[in-house]
Amino acid sequence: RRHLSLRAFSTNPRPSDARFIASGLYVPGNQDRMLTKCVTTQATLLVPDMEDSVPINEKAKARDMIREKLSYLRQNAFSEKVIITPRTNGITTGLL
Repeated sequence: RRHLSLRAFSTNPRPSDARFIASGLYVPGNQDRMLTKCVTTQATLLVPDMEDSVPINEKAKARDMIREKLSYLRQNAFSEKVIITPRTNGITTGLL
């Protein structure tokens, strides 16, 4: 079983660098269709979002949906080098 991890960003990125981010895509975590479709892009960074793009009354739904989709995103991303990191609400918001 593979585990998702956040890789450190390079201070001097080069296209050959495994950590090079050419493009990032923030995806609302409460939108099932968008989460499913985002892997069809060539984005090198996928960010399932639980913060600004999700209405307050949908935050719990977004957390659950992202948790359910993480394995799918990893298995179906166009490359194993794609970085997938969910964006959460700040700890002081009480919306974790």
